[in-house]
Amino acid sequence: MSSNLKPAMLNGVLAKFAIAPVHYRFEEVTSGLLNKSYRVLVNGQVQYFLQQINHRVFDVPAVMHNITVVSRHFATLANPPAMLRLYPTHAGNFWLQMDSTYWRLYRYVDGATYQHSDNPDVISEAGRVTGQFLQGLATLAPAALKTTVKSLVDEGRAATDFHNINWRYEQFRQSLATGNQARIRQSQPLIKLVEQHIGRAKDIYHRIVSTTPLRAMHNDTKLSNIRFTPDKQNNCLVDYDTLMPGYLAFDYGDALRTIGSRCAEDDRQLQRVGFDLQRIARYTSGFGQAWSGIDRQEVDLLAQAVCYMPFLMGLRMLTDYLNGDVYYHTDWPTHNYDRAANQLTLYQKGLAELSGIEEITKHYFLSPNNYNHNEDRS
Repeated sequence: MSSNLKPAMLNGVLAKFAIAPVHYRFEEVTSGLLNKSYRVLVNGQVQYFLQQINHRVFDVPAVMHNITVVSRHFATLANPPAMLRLYPTHAGNFWLQMDSTYWRLYRYVDGATYQHSDNPDVISEAGRVTGQFLQGLATLAPAALKTTVKSLVDEGRAATDFHNINWRYEQFRQSLATGNQARIRQSQPLIKLVEQHIGRAKDIYHRIVSTTPLRAMHNDTKLSNIRFTPDKQNNCLVDYDTLMPGYLAFDYGDALRTIGSRCAEDDRQLQRVGFDLQRIARYTSGFGQAWSGIDRQEVDLLAQAVCYMPFLMGLRMLTDYLNGDVYYHTDWPTHNYDRAANQLTLYQKGLAELSGIEEITKHYFLSPNNYNHNEDRS
């Protein structure tokens, strides 16, 4: 157990939830980037997953509203996607405010998560799980979901701006004016790369948001947000803080920046960074097995989104580095810089592989089973 845990405080939190009052033991989960998470053990077995929600980043009532809406929507479906189960408090709420902290409690799902995997079965299953989850969201009206990210709310922006390159570029330019000067000098090669390619990234963004349908989306479909269970029956997409209106191309591209890459997003050996077309094909095949009804405009832009999302995330990581690592959790001093270098390199490698990625997306998504011909506006 981590030395900074306070079991008495955590026990006090659990006492507010409608679960059996027994002796609990806690194990901190250190892999999350924003929330604090703990496995809760009863008699040596993990039974619950306790999270302290980062209320500086997320609008907690909006987050929990969206999770409840999606959970209830899935319950109406004939073949619903798997989703983590929340426990209510004694007051009947699915989240708890205790002093200045915010908490929720999930049923623990035994299984594994991966930051990166070379296992072909994991890659194709990741596609199936993500496709099934997003297919479940396809019949939910985007307007049913609220904006959950506080910086969007504070600036009066819509949820769809979460992946807005124009907004992220504004934040980046602000970091150049007010950020750490030593880090700005060190980061000049990455800064110049951003300036050279920002026009192309803005063009991709504009084409996606102006020509493809708004949908209810997950908005954070990286590999580490998929739980793989031993029986394979309850594999599920997790981390629901960014359930908001969005665009399918961004969720597809975001998944492949971690699943389709040859290495993890913080690998510092940049010569290893690049997309693997076999990985992309496996993921897309799994996704296509679970998805139907894609628009032709979406198909035409999926490959562009595979390049766009590493650029966007690299820009965000670089901005955080210049600002002093105020958003993402870091494990070493240059962690965000290394992430940014990795993702911006991946973006460049994606451009070189663009035609191959386009062949894959058209092969798997323009089949009669998942192509929505009625919505072909080309």
